[in-house]
Amino acid sequence: MIIERLKVNNQTNIMILLLLFIRFVFPYCGNGCLECITPPNHNDQLCIKCKSNYKQTSSCTECKLFNPYLNFSETNQLILMYNNNCMVTNTTSALLYWKPLFAEDLLLNVPDTFSITKNMTPMLGMCHDDDSNNRYRFGKYYKVYVPPNYNSTKNYINILVKKNRSEGKVKIDLTKEQYDDNNKIDKPLCFGTSQFVDTYGYLITRISYTETNFTLFVGMVDAYDCVITVTLITSEEMLHYLNYPIYNVTHLKTTPLTIKLDFAQLGVLDIRGCASQPYILKFFFFKLVGEIPNKSRILFSSSNGETQMFEYTRCENATNLYGKCHCVNGTQIRRDLWKLAPETGFVYSTQETTFDNYVFRFFSKNMIMRTDFSMRVICPNNCNEERGGGKCSVQLGKCVCSHESYGGDDCHKLCYYNNTWTLKNYDDKCYFGEEYCDTYCECENGTYLLDHHCLNDVCYRNNITDYPELCKRGESHCKFNCQCEDGYIIKNNKCITQTCGNGKLDHPEEQCDSGDSCNSTNCECYEGFVPDPDNTGSCKGSNYTVMIIVIVIGTVFLLIMLIISTVTIIIVSRKDHYLLKNVIEDIKYPQPEYYFDVSKCHHITYTSNKYPSNKSIITFGMKNKQLKINETVFEIFEMTNHTKQFMLIIFHTPNIQKYTIHFCPQTLIISKGKTKQILLIFTPHCTTRFEGTEFYVSVYYGNKSTLIELQQLVFDKKKIDVDDTIIYEKIHKKVSAFYFVLISKVEIEGSFQIDRDELFVSPRRFETKGNHKHAIVGTYRGKPVIVKTINLSNLSTQDLNTLKASIEKFYTSMKNIRSPYLLQPFGCFYEDQNLSFFSEICCLGSADLYFLNSEYKGRFSYSFKLKVMKDVQCGLSYLHGFKLFHLNLKLSNVMMKSFSVSPSVVSVQLCDHWGSADLRTKVENIGLFMKNPRCDPPEAYKHIFGSFTDVYSFGILCWEFFYEQRTFEKSKTLFDIKSAVITGLTPEIDSTMPSDLKWLILKCWEYKYLQRITLRETHEILHDIIKKEEALKSAKENNKNIENEIFFEQLKNEKMILYSNALDQKTLVPFNI
Repeated sequence: MIIERLKVNNQTNIMILLLLFIRFVFPYCGNGCLECITPPNHNDQLCIKCKSNYKQTSSCTECKLFNPYLNFSETNQLILMYNNNCMVTNTTSALLYWKPLFAEDLLLNVPDTFSITKNMTPMLGMCHDDDSNNRYRFGKYYKVYVPPNYNSTKNYINILVKKNRSEGKVKIDLTKEQYDDNNKIDKPLCFGTSQFVDTYGYLITRISYTETNFTLFVGMVDAYDCVITVTLITSEEMLHYLNYPIYNVTHLKTTPLTIKLDFAQLGVLDIRGCASQPYILKFFFFKLVGEIPNKSRILFSSSNGETQMFEYTRCENATNLYGKCHCVNGTQIRRDLWKLAPETGFVYSTQETTFDNYVFRFFSKNMIMRTDFSMRVICPNNCNEERGGGKCSVQLGKCVCSHESYGGDDCHKLCYYNNTWTLKNYDDKCYFGEEYCDTYCECENGTYLLDHHCLNDVCYRNNITDYPELCKRGESHCKFNCQCEDGYIIKNNKCITQTCGNGKLDHPEEQCDSGDSCNSTNCECYEGFVPDPDNTGSCKGSNYTVMIIVIVIGTVFLLIMLIISTVTIIIVSRKDHYLLKNVIEDIKYPQPEYYFDVSKCHHITYTSNKYPSNKSIITFGMKNKQLKINETVFEIFEMTNHTKQFMLIIFHTPNIQKYTIHFCPQTLIISKGKTKQILLIFTPHCTTRFEGTEFYVSVYYGNKSTLIELQQLVFDKKKIDVDDTIIYEKIHKKVSAFYFVLISKVEIEGSFQIDRDELFVSPRRFETKGNHKHAIVGTYRGKPVIVKTINLSNLSTQDLNTLKASIEKFYTSMKNIRSPYLLQPFGCFYEDQNLSFFSEICCLGSADLYFLNSEYKGRFSYSFKLKVMKDVQCGLSYLHGFKLFHLNLKLSNVMMKSFSVSPSVVSVQLCDHWGSADLRTKVENIGLFMKNPRCDPPEAYKHIFGSFTDVYSFGILCWEFFYEQRTFEKSKTLFDIKSAVITGLTPEIDSTMPSDLKWLILKCWEYKYLQRITLRETHEILHDIIKKEEALKSAKENNKNIENEIFFEQLKNEKMILYSNALDQKTLVPFNI
């Protein structure tokens, strides 16, 4: 009966689920709704049917679209929003092209009033917002005539518009274009536009004294019955309606300010005061009050990628928009230079700390641009540049110190560097670089100074019993600050090797690792045992001959390694000597930027006689191979001057985190007929699309002194000011400027370190359990993925670096592992103290949604439960085969793939495994994982982990699969569960469970972990149980399995549709944390 009902209502169910999904993204039931429903457990309404004039959405708030390429008709009606309802408009006199119908003259200081009514003919506007559904509005055209004024250099049109109600949006458009009946267009040139939603707005536009005739259109979007008054007024009268935004910058150093700007709602256009060309642009103007630290700078940045300009001027009257102002400085970012300089920041720098009489203006060529405009104080004390400390970087938004001996936010001389004090009196100072010690060698608040170390209260008293993250000062490998030396981690207040637990003997202090009779806490053999030479990583009973064998093997091994090392050093040193003989700069730091105006240079092709390089393709000698992550490769170019003049060549290198690239040297001057070698050093840091990437190289020919002057002028500059522009233009007239591009023809290998720019996500977010995580769905290189992000802002630098190293080690171990029983992780990346990792999507979700759901109670047959247990066991066995452990096994980490009982179909996949005891211990110690008391064995609370950990958790899962309920449900708190597990209590098993399964589970729960059965034994036992069940399985149970498979397959299809809609390419956006 259930199956038949589902078949009949299949399409209805899918439609309801789709509407429910849209409902959660757009939760509103609008005026255009005919039928609203209230979903269960929700108070808001959902529209399932819209009125005829509305788009069929869950909100019913948008009107049907008009096709501008077809004539008005009954099937192509122009429907606009009027009085908050979608209305079919009167298009009897409407046109498909722009024509200022019924335009009247607008005279100075003579207000004109008109009414907006539903019977008006919609007219085509002149300035169109790209986000608008259509371009027609209810409004009126005007002719504006401005008499020429030859006595003034600053002439403006000032349009003031008022309406008698606050609802509705009014747009003001202005154009200089005149209507031509022989050249009909639908979009005239937009000279100026603005919009407002309050009771008044304005449009102020600078014009030249020769511009006299204009056409004005004032119309309503989302119109209402109202009265609009339009007035052409003088500049003096307009000042009464202008308000300068004022921002206090006193606290910008600690609290940056961000302003959401919509240029469509700004109403002033003018000429840049710091520009040589009189272009009319829209701008946002504001004043600053307060004070900033002496010799600091303010960084203004924009999130939008349009061409933008920024300037600040000193005005005789800062509150008079039309008053006289003098340019102090101005900068510009051009779209065609983003590839070389992907920076959207402008720096304001002055010797003063206050801003009286300064006006700041932010221009854009796009009159409807939207952006987040932010400002913050950077580079205090001018980065101590006059003392050689460093320089201010606009791109990084901070000081970049010139040498490691300088540090802090202002690049001051470090008080302690390279194990040497730079102070005369350092008795009460701490070692810079140690924990809790700042750049001035002062201890942070709440810490104590002891022998130049900063210690917290617990470490200072050396009473660390209740603090497992600390070691005891004075013990082996424990440093003065109660932290372990490099290469060691803390377990039970002891310092053990960092590699302990990886199943390999890769440290001299490790006797064993993850083997038999091996203490996994410290990788030492139990008392009475010695390392077993026949079974690496394990221990066996004491035997004196073992010591002799180990000594002999160790001696031979060291001799072989010595020979190999000597040969390797000779080969590498000769290669490095050849490759790096011309490298005269430290490649750890980014190369400086050189200003480059591509529009003033001629492009040289590879076939040209002037082409200076012996190659145009970059391959690093890796033809048909891929570059490895974090592996440095080289490419040598030969640059030849084929002319009779001196040649200056500059390589423009991008400074990005995806890879490190250095040309050595980056710039040089080559005399006529000479050839020089250039060494390109490249290191990829993540998997990104590198093939086809272009690197610009600028080439200049001329007198040597002129080229040196040009080289010095453009050095370390992304943009140049007005004064430098004048010098730059003069130099350009004396030289011949060219450029060519070097193109990469090599790919970077696939890895788990990915380029976040290739990840696109759905706006919808899926909340996950825990305080640190949230998950979203998206696509990575066309593959659907689910992304989880963990906030790491609470971690110290040491904890963060330790965690990163452990995670990279884990992903390295997972690189070549492929199993149908494991959910494959795709990769991860770090950004802004957040760790994001993603894997393939399982649309059915985790097993707890079904086995712990009362709705499905009793639905699953015993044979299906055994099938799920077997698949979980297969996943664990595959992990253990690579010396990896799950250590986080629970129902929520078992993802459902299918509800088929067929042996050839995988039912579940395991996810979120830690891989090693080291990684789990680290995330526990830093507070990102609070254990799993329902599934963790007793020894886990002593930080003892191994394959036996997963065996115990597997027994818990078998119990939950069989009884379809959580363990310890009667316990009130997790602390009660933890206490019960530590004391050896296990969930109750009654007589309903078959004896062979009961025996398997009890063997998995052995309190002494070394006495538990192995995973291989669980596989053999489960195989026998399943074989026995197949022989006894009844026809009724077969029918139940088939019925379940059909039911859940339909559920899977419905969920796939939800995910498919969430991953619609039209809705995906670039990933942003």
